[in-house]
Amino acid sequence: MIVYVNENDEIKDVDVTSDSSLTPLEIDDEFNPFKGWTVAKICCYRCQVKDGRVIMMTPYVDSRLIDHIDQLGRLSDDQQVKIDGLGDAIIEMSEIIYA
Repeated sequence: MIVYVNENDEIKDVDVTSDSSLTPLEIDDEFNPFKGWTVAKICCYRCQVKDGRVIMMTPYVDSRLIDHIDQLGRLSDDQQVKIDGLGDAIIEMSEIIYA
């Protein structure tokens, strides 16, 4: 996993970003404390990484809000999966129509 942090070590993006001002930090999957988390929840944290391992992580968002943000992130992820499935179905149907 790659997390992109700002100058305050706050995670702002995960895996890809269009913001060239962010610094990429690669986290070894074997030692990834964020494994299985939503991007929304990961982006509530600041972290430091050394040799692929997270050596510091702490929330920078009020910790009472993180569960709510995570729930919204899961809903968003679920919706994206459905959208991707619809896109695949449309492509498949158009291929059938044009064949």
